[in-house]
Amino acid sequence: MNGQEAVLFPVSLSLSISPQEVDAGAELTLKAVAECPEDYDLSGDQISFHDAAGREIGSAPLAVLEEDGFGAEIIVTAPVELGEYGYSAVLTAAESDGVAHAGARAEARCSVKAHDAYLDAWDVPSAITADDAFSFHAGLKCSCGCNFATRSSSSVTRQAPSLPQGGLATQSGRAPAHSISRRSRL
Repeated sequence: MNGQEAVLFPVSLSLSISPQEVDAGAELTLKAVAECPEDYDLSGDQISFHDAAGREIGSAPLAVLEEDGFGAEIIVTAPVELGEYGYSAVLTAAESDGVAHAGARAEARCSVKAHDAYLDAWDVPSAITADDAFSFHAGLKCSCGCNFATRSSSSVTRQAPSLPQGGLATQSGRAPAHSISRRSRL
């Protein structure tokens, strides 16, 4: 480069994860923000995103943000195993036309949690005679909209440890909740 060294601009990089606590297998947004105090234009430079093992899971070009700085984001699927997970964003150093910017790296962590499930029962008789059979409906809804139609279920009563298992059948008008019809004895 004509025997001259490039002018090196420092870069700071931050990484945020949204949401910080995510349901297993749900979408997770990784957003990197780069700032260069010398008004060096980082537009178009690639940010590579990595999991905790260092494997690249995606990349995106930096774009000018409305506020100061440059940003890049990707959407990934959260792990299905519960626990704490780390991610990193990397901006590789670059040089062009006598100017350069330093490389930068940022890390962030998130928690993967179990899906919240909600159980509701309806059509339960208000008065039940002992030892008489009765029926009711129960609905199960998952915070991530999981389809329970192919999963099995069981009921527990005071006298019998378990009633026969049955599949959860979807019921129109209640999606993504799923319902089970069951006859039971007290």
